[in-house]
Amino acid sequence: MKQVRGIEFHAGSREERLPDFAPDFPYIASRAELDCYPERLVPWHWHRAVELFYMESGALEYSTPQGRALFPAGSGGFVNTGVLHMTRPVGRAGENVQLVHLFDPSLIAGEPGSRIGQKYVLPLTAAPQVELIALSPADPAQAALLADIRAAFSLSEAADGCELRLRSALSEIWLRLLEQARPQLE
Repeated sequence: MKQVRGIEFHAGSREERLPDFAPDFPYIASRAELDCYPERLVPWHWHRAVELFYMESGALEYSTPQGRALFPAGSGGFVNTGVLHMTRPVGRAGENVQLVHLFDPSLIAGEPGSRIGQKYVLPLTAAPQVELIALSPADPAQAALLADIRAAFSLSEAADGCELRLRSALSEIWLRLLEQARPQLE
């Protein structure tokens, strides 16, 4: 897992540059030490990757064009592809840590136009009304989903078959996330 203490942009845009984001496995896991970011915030940005996150400690406020949401420790969520967003820690300095899975939806969908992509990935990624999905440990179904998001960070990158295990874990998480998003999709 990569330690992150700042954000980089592609020249002339607000698109986040994702170092080590490889076309042959478009995924990055990071541990964002939010209090180390300049000015203690992550400025407005976007990325083609989807963002699946878990708040390990502290609290974080997400802002999107649709509004704001607060994520305390133990909660988490999903930021859709291409969504402009910014974050700022609201917990005490030194305690705000976020674990982040950033991945291209093709990691799950496979080839463009695939049945998996059409049936399970596009309904969520192509829905402009779904910018941010908040997950709370107070809801039993969401608590189980948060536990799986958290557990996916413990998959060893050095273990044989780690890419397949990670894709399998993210696919299972995706199915349950899609279920959580159904009210927004309808």
